[in-house]
Amino acid sequence: MRKLIKTLGVKTTPGWSWIEISNQVHKFVVDDKLHPDSMQVYEKLEEVTKRAASAGYVKEEAVILNLLGSWSEGGYSETPSSCHSEKLAIAYGLAKTPEGTSLRIVKNLRVCKDCHSFTKFVSKAFNRSIVVRDRVRFHHFKNGVCSCGRLSVRRMVAIDEEISILKRSRFVLQLKTHPMNR
Repeated sequence: MRKLIKTLGVKTTPGWSWIEISNQVHKFVVDDKLHPDSMQVYEKLEEVTKRAASAGYVKEEAVILNLLGSWSEGGYSETPSSCHSEKLAIAYGLAKTPEGTSLRIVKNLRVCKDCHSFTKFVSKAFNRSIVVRDRVRFHHFKNGVCSCGRLSVRRMVAIDEEISILKRSRFVLQLKTHPMNR
């Protein structure tokens, strides 16, 4: 789908997230380097990612395969372009607010599976309540659990597979019942 969008020249809405701290709104986009505190944000993000990993976070395999990273002798090396806007907003919020403060983030698109998982483990590792309002719903993360009920990526993959099967069967049924195929 992304290749088709690119070949047709269709412009999509870029993803962004914002967080309000001290009555000031801070907006982030993917691979954001324009924020005045971007160096501090990326340093904090590295720490946050390590603590989330120690709490059990593992980057989603599908995301890893799509990243523009490089392999080195030490393993996979992520590029800054792999930093989604909500991860940057979370890192900024953790850097700029005292311990125990809830973070509230607004996002214009749906939260991807990897960022959802990341946020769950960050809430656990930092003992913070994190509320993310995406295009579809509010996600309230606390102690490694999300209010939306998406507790398992396996469950989401199973649902996606069921939808795919239903779509294929509906397509096959349409082909069989089409007047030209009788």
